[in-house]
Amino acid sequence: MQFFSKTAAWSLAGMALIASALLYAEGAFERKPWGAEHFPNVVLTTQHGKKVRLYDDLIKGKAVAFNTFFAGCGDVCPLGTAKMLELQKLLGDRVGRDIFFYSISIDPIHDTAESLKAYADRFNIGPGWLFLTGSEKDVQVATKKLGLGTLQATAPRDNHSTTLMVGHEPSGQWMKNSVTDNPRFVAGSIQTFLGWPDLLQSKNYAQASPLQLTNGQFLFQNGCMACHSIGAGDKIGPDLLGVTERRQRDWLEKFVLVPDEVLAAGDPVANELLKKYKGVRMPNLGLSRADVADILAHIETRTSEVRDRQALAEAAQPGLAGRSDAPAGSPAAQQATPSTATQQALRE
Repeated sequence: MQFFSKTAAWSLAGMALIASALLYAEGAFERKPWGAEHFPNVVLTTQHGKKVRLYDDLIKGKAVAFNTFFAGCGDVCPLGTAKMLELQKLLGDRVGRDIFFYSISIDPIHDTAESLKAYADRFNIGPGWLFLTGSEKDVQVATKKLGLGTLQATAPRDNHSTTLMVGHEPSGQWMKNSVTDNPRFVAGSIQTFLGWPDLLQSKNYAQASPLQLTNGQFLFQNGCMACHSIGAGDKIGPDLLGVTERRQRDWLEKFVLVPDEVLAAGDPVANELLKKYKGVRMPNLGLSRADVADILAHIETRTSEVRDRQALAEAAQPGLAGRSDAPAGSPAAQQATPSTATQQALRE
């Protein structure tokens, strides 16, 4: 009887040990890999001067998108911000509700809440997007844990990361993108990643036309279109319709090639543009002279197509085409001869 009692006791203890191990394993399995145990709860400051904690206030229970930048950047940061602005517009009112944007300054010594507020205002940033600064130590820890690189204490301005980290904290899932990618591509990736309905109303690939891009068109779409249009009005920067006619060719080529050097030299036209467009700097995209020539050629081609389209629209207005009081030389006073490319675009 005594032997049985000891055996039973050992059996019960063993069962309890196994049960504890199973419960621990289950708890470990349920624990999110990128949750409170991973992210530090450092204090950061928003462009509105509000103190927030990285995990508790910004990440916990949310879908988020983080990138780094600094307000005085004349390189890739303005382009990245402009493309994220396009992304925000594509996602619409989901930003600030279903996903939250955060941009962390890698130059916290110079980027105060006030300078971040001015930077956000220059780009007309919408709700659901915060710009963040803090102590050098806290920014370094935060960016490292977010997979955005680490703050270089000796030269923070040289640490240009284009990484866009998108995460869903409740599931512990994260994916890496780039702020310089096509915003429609990134928007599609995010909606797939988060399981949203198709926001962009994608068509069947079988219906897609063959993709034929010139080098100039490709470069414009990837490096210029976030800030400029050709015939659709000003965006962050000026409308470039007819810009090769308005500006001297030598000046235009140099400004596209090395805008930072042109501004640093005190060029009056460049400074006038900087003032007019709220201090948003034209980024140096590292283009070659051949690339610049291709971009300007694309702008000229697109300018011609837009004007042909406008001529057709004016000629189609009842009672306008051919009127004797139409200005001499205007599209309404002469027969419009749109380009083949424009006629094709109108038919489509």
